[in-house]
Amino acid sequence: MQNKYWATKSSDEFLNELNAKVETYDKHLQTSGIINQLRDAFDSYYGDTKIRNVGDAVTLKINHFASLVRNLNSLVTSQKISWQAIASNTDVSSQQAAILSNGLLDFYLKENRLDRVFKNACLMASFLKESWLEINWNTQKGNIISVDENQVPIHEGDLQYNLFGLENVIRDVTKNNTDFEWLITRTYINKFELIAQYPEFESDIQSVEINHYKLNEVNIQKRFTKEDSDLIPFYTFYHRNSAALPNGRMTQFINNKILLDGSLPYPKIPLVRLAAEDEFNSPFGHSPILDVLPVQKSIDVIASTILTNNQAFGVQSIIVDKGSGVTVSQVSNGMNFIEINQGTKEPRPLQLTASSSESYRFL
Repeated sequence: MQNKYWATKSSDEFLNELNAKVETYDKHLQTSGIINQLRDAFDSYYGDTKIRNVGDAVTLKINHFASLVRNLNSLVTSQKISWQAIASNTDVSSQQAAILSNGLLDFYLKENRLDRVFKNACLMASFLKESWLEINWNTQKGNIISVDENQVPIHEGDLQYNLFGLENVIRDVTKNNTDFEWLITRTYINKFELIAQYPEFESDIQSVEINHYKLNEVNIQKRFTKEDSDLIPFYTFYHRNSAALPNGRMTQFINNKILLDGSLPYPKIPLVRLAAEDEFNSPFGHSPILDVLPVQKSIDVIASTILTNNQAFGVQSIIVDKGSGVTVSQVSNGMNFIEINQGTKEPRPLQLTASSSESYRFL
Protein backbone atom coordinates (compact mmCIF):
# COMPACT_ATOMS: atom_id res chain seq x y z
CA MET A 1 0.00 0.00 0.00
CA GLN A 2 1.34 3.42 -0.95
CA ASN A 3 1.68 6.06 1.75
CA LYS A 4 2.45 8.81 -0.75
CA TYR A 5 0.27 10.01 -3.61
CA TRP A 6 1.90 8.74 -6.80
CA ALA A 7 1.39 12.04 -8.65
CA THR A 8 3.58 13.86 -6.11
CA LYS A 9 6.61 11.64 -6.63
CA SER A 10 9.70 12.94 -8.36
CA SER A 11 12.17 11.88 -11.00
CA ASP A 12 12.47 8.18 -11.87
CA GLU A 13 9.77 7.08 -9.40
CA PHE A 14 7.25 9.32 -11.12
CA LEU A 15 8.29 8.14 -14.60
CA ASN A 16 7.72 4.53 -13.52
CA GLU A 17 4.26 5.46 -12.24
CA LEU A 18 3.39 7.22 -15.50
CA ASN A 19 4.49 4.27 -17.62
CA ALA A 20 2.49 1.95 -15.39
CA LYS A 21 -0.65 4.07 -15.90
CA VAL A 22 -0.19 3.94 -19.67
CA GLU A 23 0.32 0.17 -19.64
CA THR A 24 -2.73 -0.40 -17.40
CA TYR A 25 -4.91 1.68 -19.70
CA ASP A 26 -3.71 -0.08 -22.84
CA LYS A 27 -4.39 -3.49 -21.30
CA HIS A 28 -7.88 -2.38 -20.30
CA LEU A 29 -8.67 -1.33 -23.88
CA GLN A 30 -7.75 -4.82 -25.06
CA THR A 31 -9.30 -6.96 -22.31
CA SER A 32 -12.55 -4.96 -22.18
CA GLY A 33 -13.05 -5.23 -25.95
CA ILE A 34 -13.18 -1.44 -26.38
CA ILE A 35 -10.37 -1.31 -28.93
CA ASN A 36 -12.03 -4.06 -31.02
CA GLN A 37 -15.33 -2.17 -30.95
CA LEU A 38 -13.57 1.00 -32.12
CA ARG A 39 -11.89 -0.94 -34.94
CA ASP A 40 -15.22 -2.39 -36.03
CA ALA A 41 -16.75 1.08 -36.13
CA PHE A 42 -13.73 2.54 -37.95
CA ASP A 43 -13.66 -0.22 -40.58
CA SER A 44 -17.42 -0.03 -41.09
CA TYR A 45 -17.36 3.75 -41.49
CA TYR A 46 -14.57 3.85 -44.05
CA GLY A 47 -15.83 0.66 -45.68
CA ASP A 48 -14.15 -1.33 -48.40
CA THR A 49 -14.30 -0.28 -52.05
CA LYS A 50 -13.20 -3.69 -53.30
CA ILE A 51 -15.14 -6.87 -53.94
CA ARG A 52 -12.97 -9.51 -52.31
CA ASN A 53 -12.76 -13.24 -52.82
CA VAL A 54 -12.36 -15.16 -49.58
CA GLY A 55 -12.08 -18.82 -50.50
CA ASP A 56 -15.18 -19.67 -52.52
CA ALA A 57 -17.10 -16.72 -51.10
CA VAL A 58 -17.30 -13.13 -52.35
CA THR A 59 -17.54 -10.28 -49.82
CA LEU A 60 -19.34 -7.03 -50.53
CA LYS A 61 -19.92 -4.06 -48.22
CA ILE A 62 -22.92 -1.76 -48.67
CA ASN A 63 -22.05 1.14 -46.39
CA HIS A 64 -25.30 2.35 -44.82
CA PHE A 65 -23.47 2.95 -41.51
CA ALA A 66 -21.25 5.72 -42.91
CA SER A 67 -24.24 7.38 -44.59
CA LEU A 68 -26.12 7.51 -41.28
CA VAL A 69 -23.10 8.87 -39.42
CA ARG A 70 -22.48 11.60 -42.02
CA ASN A 71 -26.14 12.64 -42.02
CA LEU A 72 -26.11 12.83 -38.23
CA ASN A 73 -22.91 14.87 -38.20
CA SER A 74 -24.29 17.19 -40.88
CA LEU A 75 -27.38 17.89 -38.78
CA VAL A 76 -25.27 18.67 -35.71
CA THR A 77 -22.66 20.88 -37.43
CA SER A 78 -24.67 22.49 -40.23
CA GLN A 79 -25.08 25.77 -38.38
CA LYS A 80 -21.99 27.97 -38.62
CA ILE A 81 -20.23 28.80 -35.36
CA SER A 82 -20.98 32.32 -34.19
CA TRP A 83 -18.87 33.63 -31.31
CA GLN A 84 -20.13 36.36 -29.03
CA ALA A 85 -18.17 37.64 -26.07
CA ILE A 86 -20.36 39.31 -23.45
CA ALA A 87 -18.97 41.90 -21.06
CA SER A 88 -19.57 41.09 -17.39
CA ASN A 89 -19.77 44.81 -16.57
CA THR A 90 -21.20 47.86 -18.31
CA ASP A 91 -18.13 50.10 -18.10
CA VAL A 92 -16.34 51.24 -21.25
CA SER A 93 -13.20 49.11 -20.75
CA SER A 94 -15.27 45.94 -20.34
CA GLN A 95 -17.27 46.72 -23.49
CA GLN A 96 -14.06 47.36 -25.43
CA ALA A 97 -12.61 44.07 -24.15
CA ALA A 98 -15.71 42.24 -25.39
CA ILE A 99 -15.34 43.80 -28.86
CA LEU A 100 -11.65 42.81 -28.94
CA SER A 101 -12.52 39.29 -27.82
CA ASN A 102 -15.04 38.89 -30.63
CA GLY A 103 -12.39 39.96 -33.14
CA LEU A 104 -9.84 37.52 -31.72
CA LEU A 105 -12.33 34.66 -31.74
CA ASP A 106 -13.21 35.29 -35.38
CA PHE A 107 -9.51 35.53 -36.26
CA TYR A 108 -8.69 32.16 -34.67
CA LEU A 109 -11.76 30.57 -36.23
CA LYS A 110 -10.57 31.51 -39.72
CA GLU A 111 -6.81 31.37 -39.26
CA ASN A 112 -6.75 27.95 -37.58
CA ARG A 113 -9.76 26.60 -39.48
CA LEU A 114 -11.42 25.74 -36.21
CA ASP A 115 -14.71 24.99 -37.92
CA ARG A 116 -13.07 21.93 -39.48
CA VAL A 117 -11.47 20.95 -36.15
CA PHE A 118 -14.85 21.12 -34.39
CA LYS A 119 -16.60 19.18 -37.17
CA ASN A 120 -13.96 16.45 -37.01
CA ALA A 121 -14.35 16.31 -33.23
CA CYS A 122 -18.11 15.84 -33.63
CA LEU A 123 -17.61 13.22 -36.33
CA MET A 124 -15.17 11.24 -34.19
CA ALA A 125 -17.44 11.35 -31.15
CA SER A 126 -20.47 10.31 -33.19
CA PHE A 127 -19.16 6.80 -33.97
CA LEU A 128 -15.92 6.31 -31.95
CA LYS A 129 -17.45 6.81 -28.49
CA GLU A 130 -15.76 10.16 -27.76
CA SER A 131 -13.22 12.75 -28.91
CA TRP A 132 -10.90 15.06 -27.02
CA LEU A 133 -9.75 18.53 -28.03
CA GLU A 134 -6.52 19.77 -26.47
CA ILE A 135 -6.04 23.54 -26.44
CA ASN A 136 -2.60 24.55 -25.21
CA TRP A 137 0.14 27.10 -25.76
CA ASN A 138 2.88 26.09 -28.20
CA THR A 139 6.09 28.03 -27.57
CA GLN A 140 7.48 26.95 -30.97
CA LYS A 141 4.79 28.74 -32.99
CA GLY A 142 4.67 32.35 -34.14
CA ASN A 143 7.38 34.74 -35.25
CA ILE A 144 10.90 34.67 -33.83
CA ILE A 145 11.31 37.53 -31.36
CA SER A 146 14.73 36.77 -29.87
CA VAL A 147 17.38 34.10 -29.22
CA ASP A 148 18.58 32.61 -25.94
CA GLU A 149 22.16 32.31 -24.68
CA ASN A 150 22.64 29.22 -26.87
CA GLN A 151 21.41 31.10 -29.95
CA VAL A 152 18.23 29.03 -30.02
CA PRO A 153 15.33 31.07 -31.48
CA ILE A 154 12.59 32.22 -29.11
CA HIS A 155 9.16 32.39 -30.73
CA GLU A 156 6.10 34.43 -29.86
CA GLY A 157 4.10 31.30 -29.17
CA ASP A 158 0.50 30.68 -30.11
CA LEU A 159 -2.50 28.51 -29.36
CA GLN A 160 -2.44 24.96 -30.68
CA TYR A 161 -5.35 22.59 -31.16
CA ASN A 162 -4.90 18.82 -31.10
CA LEU A 163 -7.60 16.21 -31.60
CA PHE A 164 -7.38 12.89 -29.77
CA GLY A 165 -9.40 9.71 -29.84
CA LEU A 166 -10.41 7.65 -26.84
CA GLU A 167 -7.44 5.30 -27.23
CA ASN A 168 -4.92 8.13 -26.86
CA VAL A 169 -6.27 9.82 -23.73
CA ILE A 170 -5.11 7.70 -20.80
CA ARG A 171 -7.21 7.88 -17.65
CA ASP A 172 -8.07 6.05 -14.45
CA VAL A 173 -10.16 3.10 -15.69
CA THR A 174 -11.40 2.31 -12.15
CA LYS A 175 -13.46 5.51 -11.99
CA ASN A 176 -17.23 5.33 -12.38
CA ASN A 177 -17.60 8.85 -13.82
CA THR A 178 -15.83 11.35 -16.09
CA ASP A 179 -14.64 13.78 -13.41
CA PHE A 180 -10.92 13.25 -13.96
CA GLU A 181 -8.20 14.41 -11.57
CA TRP A 182 -5.54 13.59 -14.16
CA LEU A 183 -5.20 12.69 -17.83
CA ILE A 184 -2.35 11.65 -20.12
CA THR A 185 -2.35 12.37 -23.85
CA ARG A 186 -0.41 10.26 -26.31
CA THR A 187 0.69 11.47 -29.69
CA TYR A 188 3.36 10.43 -32.17
CA ILE A 189 6.00 13.00 -32.94
CA ASN A 190 9.09 13.18 -35.13
CA LYS A 191 12.00 12.45 -32.79
CA PHE A 192 14.22 14.96 -34.57
CA GLU A 193 11.67 17.71 -33.92
CA LEU A 194 11.71 16.62 -30.29
CA ILE A 195 15.51 16.75 -30.19
CA ALA A 196 15.39 20.29 -31.56
CA GLN A 197 13.09 21.27 -28.67
CA TYR A 198 15.03 19.35 -26.02
CA PRO A 199 18.66 19.16 -27.25
CA GLU A 200 19.88 18.28 -23.75
CA PHE A 201 18.02 14.96 -23.98
CA GLU A 202 19.20 13.99 -27.47
CA SER A 203 20.72 10.65 -26.43
CA ASP A 204 17.59 9.66 -24.48
CA ILE A 205 15.30 10.53 -27.39
CA GLN A 206 17.49 8.69 -29.90
CA SER A 207 17.51 5.59 -27.71
CA VAL A 208 13.72 5.23 -27.52
CA GLU A 209 12.82 1.69 -28.57
CA ILE A 210 9.51 1.16 -30.33
CA ASN A 211 7.51 -1.95 -29.56
CA HIS A 212 5.56 -2.15 -32.81
CA TYR A 213 3.40 -5.02 -31.57
CA LYS A 214 2.25 -3.13 -28.46
CA LEU A 215 1.56 0.06 -30.41
CA ASN A 216 -0.57 -1.80 -32.93
CA GLU A 217 -2.53 -3.47 -30.15
CA VAL A 218 -3.83 -0.10 -28.92
CA ASN A 219 -4.29 1.69 -32.24
CA ILE A 220 -7.47 1.61 -34.28
CA GLN A 221 -5.34 1.22 -37.40
CA LYS A 222 -2.49 -1.26 -37.22
CA ARG A 223 -0.09 1.05 -39.01
CA PHE A 224 3.20 0.47 -37.18
CA THR A 225 5.71 -1.86 -38.83
CA LYS A 226 9.33 -2.78 -38.19
CA GLU A 227 10.41 -0.41 -40.93
CA ASP A 228 12.39 2.61 -39.82
CA SER A 229 10.22 5.53 -38.72
CA ASP A 230 11.04 8.86 -37.16
CA LEU A 231 7.82 8.82 -35.10
CA ILE A 232 7.96 7.97 -31.40
CA PRO A 233 5.26 8.07 -28.69
CA PHE A 234 5.20 11.37 -26.80
CA TYR A 235 3.11 11.82 -23.67
CA THR A 236 1.80 14.80 -21.72
CA PHE A 237 0.51 14.32 -18.17
CA TYR A 238 -1.96 16.83 -16.72
CA HIS A 239 -3.11 16.95 -13.10
CA ARG A 240 -5.63 19.55 -12.05
CA ASN A 241 -5.22 21.81 -9.01
CA SER A 242 -6.37 19.90 -5.95
CA ALA A 243 -5.81 19.51 -2.23
CA ALA A 244 -3.15 16.87 -2.92
CA LEU A 245 -1.52 19.00 -5.65
CA PRO A 246 -2.39 22.67 -4.98
CA ASN A 247 -0.52 23.88 -8.10
CA GLY A 248 -1.44 20.93 -10.28
CA ARG A 249 1.20 19.28 -12.43
CA MET A 250 2.15 19.05 -16.11
CA THR A 251 4.79 16.61 -17.31
CA GLN A 252 5.97 15.83 -20.81
CA PHE A 253 7.77 12.52 -21.20
CA ILE A 254 8.85 9.67 -23.42
CA ASN A 255 8.99 6.12 -22.14
CA ASN A 256 12.53 6.45 -20.80
CA LYS A 257 12.82 10.12 -19.77
CA ILE A 258 10.91 13.06 -18.32
CA LEU A 259 11.52 16.03 -20.62
CA LEU A 260 9.55 18.74 -18.83
CA ASP A 261 8.01 18.82 -15.37
CA GLY A 262 6.34 21.59 -13.41
CA SER A 263 3.12 23.11 -12.13
CA LEU A 264 0.04 23.17 -14.35
CA PRO A 265 0.31 26.47 -16.28
CA TYR A 266 -3.44 26.59 -17.01
CA PRO A 267 -6.44 27.26 -14.76
CA LYS A 268 -7.67 23.72 -15.53
CA ILE A 269 -6.65 20.71 -17.61
CA PRO A 270 -6.63 22.00 -21.23
CA LEU A 271 -8.64 19.08 -22.59
CA VAL A 272 -12.29 19.23 -23.66
CA ARG A 273 -14.19 15.97 -24.00
CA LEU A 274 -16.99 15.50 -26.52
CA ALA A 275 -19.36 12.52 -26.35
CA ALA A 276 -22.92 11.86 -27.47
CA GLU A 277 -23.66 10.51 -24.00
CA ASP A 278 -21.87 9.11 -20.95
CA GLU A 279 -21.67 5.42 -20.23
CA PHE A 280 -23.02 5.01 -16.69
CA ASN A 281 -20.58 3.77 -14.03
CA SER A 282 -17.75 4.15 -16.52
CA PRO A 283 -15.03 6.69 -17.40
CA PHE A 284 -15.94 6.44 -21.09
CA GLY A 285 -18.45 7.93 -23.47
CA HIS A 286 -20.89 6.08 -25.70
CA SER A 287 -22.02 6.49 -29.30
CA PRO A 288 -25.64 5.32 -29.68
CA ILE A 289 -25.15 4.87 -33.42
CA LEU A 290 -22.87 1.90 -32.64
CA ASP A 291 -26.13 -0.04 -32.12
CA VAL A 292 -26.46 0.01 -35.93
CA LEU A 293 -23.23 -1.96 -36.44
CA PRO A 294 -24.83 -5.44 -36.13
CA VAL A 295 -27.44 -4.43 -38.70
CA GLN A 296 -24.71 -3.18 -41.03
CA LYS A 297 -22.83 -6.46 -40.69
CA SER A 298 -26.02 -8.43 -41.40
CA ILE A 299 -26.62 -6.43 -44.57
CA ASP A 300 -23.04 -7.12 -45.68
CA VAL A 301 -23.47 -10.86 -45.06
CA ILE A 302 -26.71 -11.07 -47.07
CA ALA A 303 -25.33 -8.95 -49.92
CA SER A 304 -22.19 -11.12 -50.00
CA THR A 305 -24.29 -14.30 -50.04
CA ILE A 306 -26.37 -13.07 -53.00
CA LEU A 307 -23.26 -11.97 -54.89
CA THR A 308 -21.42 -15.24 -54.15
CA ASN A 309 -24.37 -17.24 -55.46
CA ASN A 310 -24.65 -15.19 -58.64
CA GLN A 311 -20.92 -15.28 -59.30
CA ALA A 312 -20.78 -19.05 -58.89
CA PHE A 313 -23.91 -19.90 -60.87
CA GLY A 314 -24.49 -16.81 -63.00
CA VAL A 315 -23.56 -18.62 -66.21
CA GLN A 316 -26.44 -21.05 -66.48
CA SER A 317 -26.23 -24.72 -67.35
CA ILE A 318 -28.74 -26.41 -69.67
CA ILE A 319 -30.63 -29.58 -68.77
CA VAL A 320 -31.53 -32.05 -71.51
CA ASP A 321 -32.85 -35.58 -71.28
CA LYS A 322 -30.28 -38.28 -71.91
CA GLY A 323 -30.67 -39.57 -75.42
CA SER A 324 -32.83 -36.63 -76.49
CA GLY A 325 -30.74 -36.27 -79.64
CA VAL A 326 -30.31 -32.49 -79.39
CA THR A 327 -28.71 -30.93 -82.45
CA VAL A 328 -28.17 -27.23 -83.13
CA SER A 329 -27.83 -25.64 -86.55
CA GLN A 330 -27.46 -21.94 -87.26
CA VAL A 331 -29.83 -20.30 -89.72
CA SER A 332 -28.62 -16.67 -89.85
CA ASN A 333 -27.76 -13.72 -87.60
CA GLY A 334 -27.54 -15.89 -84.50
CA MET A 335 -30.87 -17.66 -85.06
CA ASN A 336 -30.59 -21.39 -84.35
CA PHE A 337 -32.72 -24.48 -85.06
CA ILE A 338 -32.70 -26.89 -82.13
CA GLU A 339 -33.88 -30.38 -82.97
CA ILE A 340 -34.77 -33.00 -80.36
CA ASN A 341 -36.17 -36.52 -80.60
CA GLN A 342 -39.92 -36.70 -80.64
CA GLY A 343 -41.43 -37.28 -77.22
CA THR A 344 -38.50 -35.83 -75.23
CA LYS A 345 -38.52 -32.61 -73.24
CA GLU A 346 -37.06 -29.44 -74.66
CA PRO A 347 -33.72 -28.18 -73.21
CA ARG A 348 -34.28 -26.02 -70.11
CA PRO A 349 -32.01 -23.88 -67.90
CA LEU A 350 -30.80 -25.10 -64.50
CA GLN A 351 -31.82 -22.28 -62.12
CA LEU A 352 -29.38 -22.03 -59.18
CA THR A 353 -29.12 -18.25 -58.75
CA ALA A 354 -32.53 -17.54 -57.24
CA SER A 355 -32.30 -15.92 -53.79
CA SER A 356 -35.21 -15.60 -51.39
CA SER A 357 -37.36 -12.51 -51.61
CA GLU A 358 -36.76 -11.94 -47.86
CA SER A 359 -33.06 -11.39 -48.57
CA TYR A 360 -33.76 -8.59 -51.03
CA ARG A 361 -36.36 -7.01 -48.75
CA PHE A 362 -33.81 -6.98 -45.89
CA LEU A 363 -31.38 -5.04 -48.03
